Amino acid sequence: MSLTPRAEQLADLSEIAAGCAACFCRARCTGLDIKAIASVAQAAMRLGAEQAQLYAAGPPFAADAEYLGELEALRVRLKLRIDACARLYEEAYQQAVMAQEALRSASDEAARAMAMQMLADAMTAMDIAYERAVACSDAGRLLLVAEADFRWTYEGPEALVSAGHAMPHDGRWLTGQPGTADARHRARPA
Repeated sequence: MSLTPRAEQLADLSEIAAGCAACFCRARCTGLDIKAIASVAQAAMRLGAEQAQLYAAGPPFAADAEYLGELEALRVRLKLRIDACARLYEEAYQQAVMAQEALRSASDEAARAMAMQMLADAMTAMDIAYERAVACSDAGRLLLVAEADFRWTYEGPEALVSAGHAMPHDGRWLTGQPGTADARHRARPA
């Protein structure tokens, strides 16, 4: 049984790339600092997203937890793909070992040709699985960097709110949209 078609199925990362691109677009529409989300765009590009996909409009994230949850969901999808690539790589390696044994013990040209075909199929599947596992691993690391960048960029406001204080001005802090004249927005001493 040929392993190359299965490897080619695993090689299609377009859905995950589109998910990364959509996450970047939503983060951009939310008004997040571009430095805090640039790694998400890099992950999408590493997986094969088209640059035009990064400029689509998307609904803004309602809260930071939604953005962070989306990053986590993308990392899980990447991990599952890496695991599938590793399983296929192992299967292809076993087929390559068997093909080499068959090649050594081949008694005629037909058996030799069959063993060579099995070996070529296994090597192709191994190459594809390895390449895609590396791409997914790179993208997963970039998504971890995106989370760290987000937390670093917004650690001050997050610490302020986590301590029970309000933001220093009323309105939508991320985008700078003005709020009301209500005085409840001022930070209070602990």
